[in-house]
Amino acid sequence: MFANLNGVLTIGLWIFGVVVAKGFWSTFFSITLFPYAWYLAVEHLLKYWGVI
Repeated sequence: MFANLNGVLTIGLWIFGVVVAKGFWSTFFSITLFPYAWYLAVEHLLKYWGVI
């Protein structure tokens, strides 16, 4: 059960990171390098929540 939820959250966070990416190179690297997309997504959410 949790393995499926973990996969859905991982793919969802990756897609969100690709959507948040701005510019050609940022989008290119977020599609090809999954951790970069996750970094963009987490950074965007932390800024939205006012943490950073």
